[in-house]
Amino acid sequence: MVSRAVASALGGHAGRTAALRQHLAALQERRDRRRAEQEARLEPPVEVDKKVNPEGDEELGMVRVETAQSSSTQIRFDRARSRSQSLDAKDGEDEPVRGKKQVIFAPEVAGEARSTSVGSERPSESGRLDLGRTLSPGFKTERESSSCARCACACFFRKSEAAKVDIISEEWTADPSMQQFGNQDLSLLDTLGTPLPVEPSRPLGKLQPKRCFVANSAVAPVVFAYQEPDSEGAEGETRFYAMKKGDDLRQDAFVLQIFRIMEAAWAKHGLREVSLMPYDALALSAKEGMAAFVPRAKNVATILQEFDGDISQFIKKHCAGSVSAAYDQLCGSTAGYCIATYLLGIGDRHLDNIMITEDGHFFHIDFGFVLGDDPKPGAPSVRVPSEVLEVLRQSGRIDRFHELLREAFVLVRRTARLWTALLSLASSAGGNGVTPLRDHADRAIHTVRQRLHLELDDASAAAEITAEVEQNAVAMLPIIYDKLHQAGLFWH
Repeated sequence: MVSRAVASALGGHAGRTAALRQHLAALQERRDRRRAEQEARLEPPVEVDKKVNPEGDEELGMVRVETAQSSSTQIRFDRARSRSQSLDAKDGEDEPVRGKKQVIFAPEVAGEARSTSVGSERPSESGRLDLGRTLSPGFKTERESSSCARCACACFFRKSEAAKVDIISEEWTADPSMQQFGNQDLSLLDTLGTPLPVEPSRPLGKLQPKRCFVANSAVAPVVFAYQEPDSEGAEGETRFYAMKKGDDLRQDAFVLQIFRIMEAAWAKHGLREVSLMPYDALALSAKEGMAAFVPRAKNVATILQEFDGDISQFIKKHCAGSVSAAYDQLCGSTAGYCIATYLLGIGDRHLDNIMITEDGHFFHIDFGFVLGDDPKPGAPSVRVPSEVLEVLRQSGRIDRFHELLREAFVLVRRTARLWTALLSLASSAGGNGVTPLRDHADRAIHTVRQRLHLELDDASAAAEITAEVEQNAVAMLPIIYDKLHQAGLFWH
């Protein structure tokens, strides 16, 4: 290192080049000497035959090498020393030249010799190693017939290019059990389709571009239509999924999860008629997500427009089963959503986010305002369209509706600690995307406790919720808000 630094300071570019070559040659010499000493202790001696040619020059003949490693090591050691001496001599002649010149280093010998019989090399006048006379006759013939323009050293130590073996083809040929599939037209795609993350248990088939659309909503979600295959792989019904951007669907997923727990609590106590059947929603980010559409469902606004305000005509026309069973479904689901939306303070209710399926299931969607938040001043605490109650009256199920309403509310009161504990845990975790639990957790939890009417007995609380539903169903303010909402969507 010191010699290289001194030479670099005195000689400029040429000095740095000479110093670097000397340093590399010294390293190679020490490494080869150490390797030769280790192999000499492990290997037997080498027998050499000599002969003299007519000109009197002594030349090494064919060397019978018992082990190729000992001979190749000595060759590398002699080649590195001779090459270093020739390059140093050449650098001494070109020392005054300061211009750029091409620097050629000795090739690094990485592998062992390919032949078991080699000759000794002797440097030529130009400092290059002349291997032409010492190579085996077979190798010389191959080198002369080749069109390679490289030097003898590069050609000598070049690895032989053997044909690569295709392991997969050999395994396929050798294994008879795999050959039986050779002529079959196999498909790697599942015949039952591929599910989406929002509904991982439901496989989907091909996309139907002609049935995709942009929903008429404030955030204008893009709705994708997929063909759902049946158990045999044939085409089934069409499933719709909305890709929403602008809403935090973590809040929707949280509300839907509470709906599932509430429905399980009712079923455990015998109220299986009170059903919610919440849909699936998945938040992809804080402002993006996917929601699964409930099949064969329409919003109340569309139903009232198409059937002149008569929901019973919609059920009679599209219900595939019994109309009476559809009315029972409408009665129980309406009672369940009245309790669930009232308890959790679901706001911004209008006829476009209240849905009814063809078999009579009543449900709510789009939970952007919860726990008492509502963009409309004076909005009702619970929203049920009067047209739905009119169908229950005409079908003779209004009394059953009131009975289910009271029983469901009493059971929710008896499990009050469960709902407040869930909200407290969510607020402790940062709100889980629920804005009221993140910003005003105490006020949000107090809203739920207040709507449970824990200061009243069961009978008084049941009468309170029944009167609340009946009064809000015939109120004029919700109807005005519905008209304004429809006008806003029209201009939007």
